[in-house]
Amino acid sequence: MKRIFTLLLTFFMMGALNSAFAQCSPESNELDNSSDLVYPNPDDTAVTMIEGQYTEFVISFRVPQNFSGQVDSVVNIPPGLGYDCNPPSCTFSSGDHCIMISGTPSESGVFSTTAYITASLFTLDSNLDASYDVEVQQASGISSIDDSHLSFSIYPNPVKANPSFAFRTDQPRTGTVSMYDITGTLVDQFNVQLETGNNQFLYDISDYSPGHYFGTFKSADKTRHIKMIVVK
Repeated sequence: MKRIFTLLLTFFMMGALNSAFAQCSPESNELDNSSDLVYPNPDDTAVTMIEGQYTEFVISFRVPQNFSGQVDSVVNIPPGLGYDCNPPSCTFSSGDHCIMISGTPSESGVFSTTAYITASLFTLDSNLDASYDVEVQQASGISSIDDSHLSFSIYPNPVKANPSFAFRTDQPRTGTVSMYDITGTLVDQFNVQLETGNNQFLYDISDYSPGHYFGTFKSADKTRHIKMIVVK
């Protein structure tokens, strides 16, 4: 019995140590030198990872004085990765905090990874989202995101009326477009037949409510991702 207790205590302490080592530290100096509440700035940050290689990416953010905050969700993370908060509860008082996305990417592609954070002052909520285009390259070092092979984009974005879905491909492809809401619920799915070159069509959003959505185009050999923000 003593030996079992010792083993359990050892495993518990190892788990606690691993959790502590995995915890991120916010980049307070960078936040001090910026007018933004989040670091790095999503507008000028390119995130590149290598398929099959362990990686870490830290998002630091500042919760204003007298506010409390929480991470609502982190969506569209590349397969093989997860996220942890500091503090682990993902619930914050005012001050500097962070989210660490880490793991070993298992699929190459481009992923619009977005962290949604709510800061509250009494009944007043302030929403902060940080969206990063994360490119996972193949282990060979050859980028899998080559627009001459396949690209998938949307414009305009944010969306007030029916947007255009645009594809470019170096060969005919058949694939499926799947649209998801922020909770990961499938809201639409349809097949697309692409011809070599540029392909474009209008997408009907009449049934969409305002909010954040994520789209995936998946063919036999490639997957591409987009983010759509509906603001009608």
